[in-house]
Amino acid sequence: MPTLSVKIEGGGTAGRQIFITSPYVDFKFSTTDITFLKESALQNQKIQKQAATIFKQKTNAKIALGTTALLFVAFIGLLFYYKANIVSSIANTVPFSIEQKIGSTFMSQLTLTQEIDSTSEAVRVLREKLGPLLKLETIPYQIFIAEDESINAFAVPGGYLVFNKGLLEAATKWEEILGVAGHEMAHVSKKHFARGIISSYGWTTLFSFLLGDGGALTDILFSTTAKLESLTYSRDFESEADAVGVTYLDKAGIDPSGMIDFFKILEKEEGPTKLIPQFLSTHPVTTNRIQNIEKLIEDLDSKKYAPQSDYLIFKTLISQSQETKQNED
Repeated sequence: MPTLSVKIEGGGTAGRQIFITSPYVDFKFSTTDITFLKESALQNQKIQKQAATIFKQKTNAKIALGTTALLFVAFIGLLFYYKANIVSSIANTVPFSIEQKIGSTFMSQLTLTQEIDSTSEAVRVLREKLGPLLKLETIPYQIFIAEDESINAFAVPGGYLVFNKGLLEAATKWEEILGVAGHEMAHVSKKHFARGIISSYGWTTLFSFLLGDGGALTDILFSTTAKLESLTYSRDFESEADAVGVTYLDKAGIDPSGMIDFFKILEKEEGPTKLIPQFLSTHPVTTNRIQNIEKLIEDLDSKKYAPQSDYLIFKTLISQSQETKQNED
């Protein structure tokens, strides 16, 4: 191949290949070894000009590849950084009517295994005490007392709040019960059930939800209905529920320190000879969590709260309801 007629061009994947052709031959060479351009036979102005073009192309290709890689890494990083926001946006597309159906289905299942009170005088009084909190939301909350001695309370999508008899008996004042209620209401209003389920799926599923695959999302949410009572929330969800619950209590004129007081009661229930209360297993209480709530309360503008009525009267009412039930049986 006459070197004076040689034409050199870059090409191939990412411009790594160099093609050498000549109009005087019907074949061509290719190589990825750019050092051959330093050969003495190729040291003429025409070829070196072509070589300079190839070097520039390679440099530009490296820059483009590096930029693409950085953008990709940044994109992935942003996806993970904003995943909570993306999940929250998807959860907000779930109609409240669907949440009500999920909650209603669960409550129907629960009544098959537990006795659930929704009409007694104790429920009426409890609903009345929760009134200032319930008015803060447009969600039509329904209140129930479960004839269960374990210390637990839970909220179900659609606005179903269930308080175990064991929890109501373990409390010593209304502020403690109202603190638990504020926390549970936050789980509902912030759609923690839907957000938790959605967050557990990969990006492919998340993108399908974002693109409007509502049917699949509804099926997934309904498939987990039976697990609602034992559902455990992430640390972030628990912290958010604490913060929103404290805000609810403050706005309703209720002393939010009752939430801390109840957590301390739960800590005393935990010991080597005692079973861990169910509330602790599904809503783990840590020293840091209590400190965070204390900090939230310190930052509130409201410092004085109206005292609540005597809680012992309500505890007596619960006992009377149980005695009445036993007599009826």
